[in-house]
Amino acid sequence: MNYFVIFGLIILLFSGSLVLSSIVIKRLKTTHSETWEALGRPVRIDLSSKVTPEGKPFWVTGYKELNDPKFESQVEFLKLYNNVFGTIAVVFLILMVVKLVLGYR
Repeated sequence: MNYFVIFGLIILLFSGSLVLSSIVIKRLKTTHSETWEALGRPVRIDLSSKVTPEGKPFWVTGYKELNDPKFESQVEFLKLYNNVFGTIAVVFLILMVVKLVLGYR
């Protein structure tokens, strides 16, 4: 596989993650503005940014306390996407390193 193809796929997957993240943040801002304000008006998802009164980070489990099934499903999909994206990106990077070390073209 060509290095440019691998790098392009990683960029494409990363762009998808940014788009999904912005959709989730926009929904939080429009439908749960008080929570968005309490989290410090986030522009991106930071897993360690703020905690709920129970001491749980908002993006780990605190978002479920909003009782918004659509928002919850969006966050769950984003988390799944990022886990899959991260795995694929690591595999692609390993492939690139192996190709470079072994001299494959």
